[in-house]
Amino acid sequence: MDITSLGFLLFLGGGVTLFYSIPQKYRWKWLIVLSFAFVYAASMIGLFFVVLTSVIVYLAAKKIEKVDDDRKKKILLLSMGGCLFILIFLKYLSGLPIFTDRNLLIFGNEMSLQSVIKKYLIPIGMSYYTLQVISYLLDVYWGRMEAEQDYWKVLLFTCYFPQLVQGPISKYSELAPELFKEHKLDWKNIKYGVQLMFWGFFKKMLIADRIGIYVNAIFHDSVTPYGLTAWIGLVFYGIQLYCDFSGGIDVIRGASECFGIGLKENFRQPYFSLSLGEFWRRWHISLGTWMKDYIFYPVSMAGWMGTLKKKLKKVASRKTATRVAMAIADLIVFALVGVWHGLGTNYLAWGLYNGIILAISAILVDEYAVWKNKMHIDSQARYWKVISLIRTLLIVTIGWIFDCTYTAGAAGKLFIHLFEFGKTDLSVISLTTTDIAVLFVGCFVLLLVDVLHEKNLEVRQIIGTKNYWVQVVFWTIVVQMIACFGRVASAGGFMYANF
Repeated sequence: MDITSLGFLLFLGGGVTLFYSIPQKYRWKWLIVLSFAFVYAASMIGLFFVVLTSVIVYLAAKKIEKVDDDRKKKILLLSMGGCLFILIFLKYLSGLPIFTDRNLLIFGNEMSLQSVIKKYLIPIGMSYYTLQVISYLLDVYWGRMEAEQDYWKVLLFTCYFPQLVQGPISKYSELAPELFKEHKLDWKNIKYGVQLMFWGFFKKMLIADRIGIYVNAIFHDSVTPYGLTAWIGLVFYGIQLYCDFSGGIDVIRGASECFGIGLKENFRQPYFSLSLGEFWRRWHISLGTWMKDYIFYPVSMAGWMGTLKKKLKKVASRKTATRVAMAIADLIVFALVGVWHGLGTNYLAWGLYNGIILAISAILVDEYAVWKNKMHIDSQARYWKVISLIRTLLIVTIGWIFDCTYTAGAAGKLFIHLFEFGKTDLSVISLTTTDIAVLFVGCFVLLLVDVLHEKNLEVRQIIGTKNYWVQVVFWTIVVQMIACFGRVASAGGFMYANF
């Protein structure tokens, strides 16, 4: 179900209306019904795997609390393995030749086994909710929280429908209080939720979909971009991805807010970052937090890591040994993030690209400080912040080559093409006057809003303090802009939808 469609808006409107019409004690259970309907609409059989995953983690978490330490680890590994097997089989192994080369006759149409799995079996949001339930199991195993005794609450945590679209990835300790608290009808929540959805539609439909036409034209299979064309394509792609992903998050956060349920922020003006590390702390925040809590820290404190640090201390200082260990953990984290996105070599290369840069930065942090001191560079000076901002944007933009290609080899070729300016051909970028005007206005508004957010000023709250008619006029203009310019012929769904 496309969350920009009229069908979703009717589904949400009806769901919210009934939510506040039924007795308080049944409201969170009504969310299970809505979530089931949402999952079923995306994948008929996928609902089975959602329920199966929730049953596994519910039973395993209860068992972990009751047994001794030796059996706890065994149950944890078996339950996590079961959840990961479902993910790996449906998302990754289905791409093997045995599934792509064999066809089935489905409803009169011949389809490959892989196509059948993708269309009918893969549950929406599987990559997101799998990480969520793993975090729940680990938190119970580590004694950070008690296992939930009510299965239906674990089920809702697994399949709460707004966050299935593209996150954010929540911990049980964060989401459960929001899901199961008393939900009173508050028109302010509904008003602010709808307004946040409008802002998400604005970014997705007005900017991402329109600029995506030119991204597709530049990086189409039959086109080889060189020089300035390739650079423009990467810049356009960065804008498209940010507006598409963050716009989708705003839509689902707004939808959730209509129920009085807050979902955590997933983007915080990442393009204002002064370093690559800061960029990834501002981009897809929930995934970064998950990786830090459940991969980075456990790897950093693992026994083999302690052994490695002891060996390094024999040939280097204690500080250097610690930084090398942290660098290795960073590299592992980003390699896993790359694989989480897909099994293509381009995804792994993307992870290594970012991981290596962050690892080198961590190891050489003292050398950077000495170098800046010798050059009399003030890190807090405005000119240095501008340089750092441009440097970070350049590193991030080059990193998008892995998203715009299908293999690591193709990404390498595209990187070389970036510097072949003599072969630049701008004919594939035939921007119309309307597109130029819409994108200029859209990006200007986006920049203005992000600047205000960077100053901790919420636009919808600012507008909410104005005269009633000022609010009506403002939001009418926003809606009319979306209605008039927010639909393009070749627009697709969200780039991270059904991930």
